[in-house]
Amino acid sequence: MRDGYRVFDTHTHLGTARHSGRTADVDQMLGHMDRYGVDRSLLIPFPVVDDYRAQHDLIAAAVRAHPERFTVAICLNPFVPLDEFRDEVRRCAEELGLRALKLQPQYQPLNPVSRRSDFFFEAAAEHKLPIVAHTGTGIPFALPSLFIAAARRFPEVTIILGHAGGSVYYL
Repeated sequence: MRDGYRVFDTHTHLGTARHSGRTADVDQMLGHMDRYGVDRSLLIPFPVVDDYRAQHDLIAAAVRAHPERFTVAICLNPFVPLDEFRDEVRRCAEELGLRALKLQPQYQPLNPVSRRSDFFFEAAAEHKLPIVAHTGTGIPFALPSLFIAAARRFPEVTIILGHAGGSVYYL
């Protein structure tokens, strides 16, 4: 808590990142949260991992151990076979209790304007999951404006535009 306000960090990663080599474990995360006055964090697997099922299991275990500190999101390569994608979203939502679906366009270049991306939004709608979309780095598919078409096609899905297109536009 800071200045009487609860602090919720909506973008943290737990596990091991294949693309950067970064790692973060539960004890490190809790230590950082305590040090900086963060009450809760949204845990998301890194966007490029060796085994997405193992990473989802890891963050689900973290929320079971610390339900007052964490909530968790699915982060899954949308280019795995479609049945595999749908099965993992279902497993994560129904069995593990994950509560959001993350899209990271710089590593998962799914075009939100294209109807070929509808399966992603349909999975979120089916399981009543908000989508947390990384915007900014990852252009062209990380432009915030590209999500307007998907929002119109799927008004029942909450789409959260992480970073609001920031960082890449700073000079």
